[in-house]
Amino acid sequence: MDGEASNKPKCVESEGNHESENRSPRNYYIDEYLQLFNAYTDYCYQLKRIAIGGHLRSCRFRSICWRLFLDCIPEVREEWLIKTRQLRKEYDEIVAKHYVNPYQSSSDNFIENNPLSQTQTSPWNIYFQDNELKSTINQDVVRTFPEVDFFHSPAIQASMCNILFHFAKQNPKLGYKQGMHEVLAPILFVVHSDQQAFLHASEIQLLKCADESVSKEIGELLDPKYAEHDTYTIFSQIMEIIGLWYSQDTPAQKFDSMNVEPFSNSNDNSHSFLSIKLKMIFEQILKRKAPDLYCFLETMQIAPQIFGIRWLRLLFGREYSMQDLLVVWDAIFADGVSFSLCDYIFVSMLIVIKKLLLSSSYSECMAYLMKYPNVPDVHYIINLSFHLRDPLNYSAPNEYSPHIMPITNDINYSSKIVVAQEEVSVNEKVNVINSTQKASRPRTLSLRKKKSVDSIDTGVDAIKSLAETPSSSEKNVAPKQMVKEMEIMDGLAAAESTENKINYCWTLINDQIRVLQKCLSEEENLKNEDAIFIALAELKKVRDILKGTLKLPEEVTTS
Repeated sequence: MDGEASNKPKCVESEGNHESENRSPRNYYIDEYLQLFNAYTDYCYQLKRIAIGGHLRSCRFRSICWRLFLDCIPEVREEWLIKTRQLRKEYDEIVAKHYVNPYQSSSDNFIENNPLSQTQTSPWNIYFQDNELKSTINQDVVRTFPEVDFFHSPAIQASMCNILFHFAKQNPKLGYKQGMHEVLAPILFVVHSDQQAFLHASEIQLLKCADESVSKEIGELLDPKYAEHDTYTIFSQIMEIIGLWYSQDTPAQKFDSMNVEPFSNSNDNSHSFLSIKLKMIFEQILKRKAPDLYCFLETMQIAPQIFGIRWLRLLFGREYSMQDLLVVWDAIFADGVSFSLCDYIFVSMLIVIKKLLLSSSYSECMAYLMKYPNVPDVHYIINLSFHLRDPLNYSAPNEYSPHIMPITNDINYSSKIVVAQEEVSVNEKVNVINSTQKASRPRTLSLRKKKSVDSIDTGVDAIKSLAETPSSSEKNVAPKQMVKEMEIMDGLAAAESTENKINYCWTLINDQIRVLQKCLSEEENLKNEDAIFIALAELKKVRDILKGTLKLPEEVTTS
């Protein structure tokens, strides 16, 4: 996968890139599937390029892509259904295995089979322990993304509890740890979104024109009855990779041969796998790629474990909005099952906010690291990560001056996830998420207590205040230049945001107009037919104005 990914199916590239007005909308869903998973080409390699390039953002088959990347299903398409059935059967067996009802026990051994028994094999003891575990899991699950209605559904919460409970029972050494529910949540969201898109496609009969074998394959892979099964498969595979990041065990000999200095922070007594990994990232990557930032953080005595444990354990789940997080996960999963890209994403995220950090006090640095600023271009971070790891094959991304949203006075652990659409149209971007709320996320990981932040300025005023306040890092930053740069970036970002919104609205209206035209042309004896077609004509005007092919009415421009 040399260089930046550019080969992608037209249907994935943009929902608005439908050049033919006369093309039937029924083809889009099937075409996307066939172009993504074309068994007669090296589709898996191309699919990874598409994912790394960030082009699965609007994909209706993302959960299938993830199963491929994570080796949940083989590359040979003919074996997908066989493997999928096997994995679903295994989950059913796991559920049956760990179902305990002491009231139905047939044991005559009353030493074990009684509610007061403390023996390991007592059905009552197991029953009570299971209930304690379920209660612990439920406490976290009900607080998952509180600002997203999708996760308020009792059915969704029950599925999450079931998956986490059965994972913990299957992996008793690791068990359930706080934070796992935040890894699970985006997976369930993606699986559910794909299944909703399939249901919608079925309802409007978009699968009728497809080959019967293809329709059957899609229908079985995205069968809503198995949402819990498929989510468990993906989640357990991810935890197989990052499970050690949740372990408190000290690796015996694994790092003996590596040149890792002892922790410089005398207060850090943790030698867990993840703590050593974070120290390695600092010592072996950040120190080489951004020595000034490395020295600054060392001087500030900001150990990577303070913020990095949460970053890695949650796979950056709290640092990005949901739609951006899924793009980051696309790249991580497509890159390889070692998840080695995480190390470089970690460093890239620090480099992107380097100017902010170098010009900040200890408390401000901690605020930025514990609540990562909003960065508008997640693709830059991904591309920079590949360049840092392999500069010969991945060119440096274009010079980037991040228009970062500084932190407000309300320093909390709010998630930047946004409200999800529950009903998804096949011709809409399934994973586009609308945000109208901000809500606080509860903390679920035990982190090192940070210094309090009484007041942090926001926006350009924050930069101006830094210009007036001398600091030890003045030599690294030109405050006046940063103020000017931020003002310029404000304008550019606003213009780009407006253009993106216009393009998206045009795409959405254009798709729906085509659907309406087709449906109306097939109907007879419509009531208020004239009014309907006049309204449709007005919608076309809106579409053409958004696209720029029709000017605004003169009375609008003059007013």
